[in-house]
Amino acid sequence: MYARAVAGTRYSFSDLKSLLAKASPLRSGDVLAGVAATDSTERVAAQMRTASLRPRLRGTPRRFWRRCCRCSTEKDGRKVR
Repeated sequence: MYARAVAGTRYSFSDLKSLLAKASPLRSGDVLAGVAATDSTERVAAQMRTASLRPRLRGTPRRFWRRCCRCSTEKDGRKVR
């Protein structure tokens, strides 16, 4: 469950799919499918909650990100790029 409070109202989104659907800009196809946000405040709440999500990259080893990061970091006294 994903939730966010905006302007004194708490908005809840049942799953990631509905959260992303409600966070996207208003489209007629989303309205017809019934997945669009009911108003602009709900859309803003969904966008704010989407912005605070942490990416889950399954299967990607942590050392890969250390090597591919553009910023240099110190590890064991030597610079790693």
